[in-house]
This record gives sequence, structure tokens and C-alpha cells, in this order.
Amino acid sequence: MEALQKVVNNKIQAANPKTLPKQPGQATYINYTPSQQGSQYNSGAKQRIIKMQDMPVDPMEPPKFRHKKVPKPGGSPPVPVMHSPPRA
Repeated sequence: MEALQKVVNNKIQAANPKTLPKQPGQATYINYTPSQQGSQYNSGAKQRIIKMQDMPVDPMEPPKFRHKKVPKPGGSPPVPVMHSPPRA
């Protein structure tokens, strides 16, 4: 019975993904007081509450940076080209 349970547990663990994409964490709230006060600025609000939260990562999004291939450094200097002597 224990052997069967062990086999079933191994199958279940193999079906579950090992690494899940990072989900956004807890939101943090920030009190923001604008430097310009007045009814014509900021809709007349003296203070705002801003909710900061991490955006979830889209696994299907294309890469943001492009990898460039760097040429291999040359081992020895190039062979000199042998020309015939100039004609007179």
C-alpha cells in the first residue's frame, strides 16, 4: 500500500510545475502631497493616496533587450598578401 502511495505521489509531483511565475505582491499605499497647492492644481485635492503594486509578468511577452553576437577575437594576424613586383 505504501509503495502505491509513493508512486501516486511521484506522479502528482511530476504533473505540477516546479517554478510558477512570480505573482504581484501586497499593495503599498503612499500619501502624496503635491508641491503646488490650490484649486486650479490637482483638482483641488490637498492630498492623494496612491496604490503601488507590482505588475504581473506576461510569459508570452517578447524579450525587451536584444542579444548581440560578439565576434570572436582573432588568434593570429592575417597572412600578408604577396604581390608580384611592379612592372617597369
